[in-house]
Amino acid sequence: MTTPKLQACIASIVDIVFLIGGIEVAPDYPEEKMEIFPFLVVYPETGRIVFGPAGVMTRLDNIVVQLHVNRKNLPIDMERVMTYSSSIPNALMKDPTLGATCDTFRDISYENGYLAWANIDTFALTFTIHDVKIQEILA
Repeated sequence: MTTPKLQACIASIVDIVFLIGGIEVAPDYPEEKMEIFPFLVVYPETGRIVFGPAGVMTRLDNIVVQLHVNRKNLPIDMERVMTYSSSIPNALMKDPTLGATCDTFRDISYENGYLAWANIDTFALTFTIHDVKIQEILA
């Protein structure tokens, strides 16, 4: 479930990470089929919506940031994604409001391994930005 504010936050994350360089494709919305590597996808995975303060809805979203490379040779694939293991969180943490689209976020977790996108095997570095805080006035 995305809202205009959440989608603006996702678009800002895409822009922040894409500026690191070396990523070929980084759409604001994940595409059905991605064939140019490396590519980036960003999407909301889980979250909570809580009350407060009075008259305000607070979203705490967990947003996934995945960098995919074409799965060909494990040592080379791992080396390619691991070059981003510090640069992606560094870029995100330097801008804790993610381009002024959220109030803040709590932390970032990561994992790497085999994935697939539209039946194409990939090796991916996956970050989850936890508790991205977006507040909206209740209507």
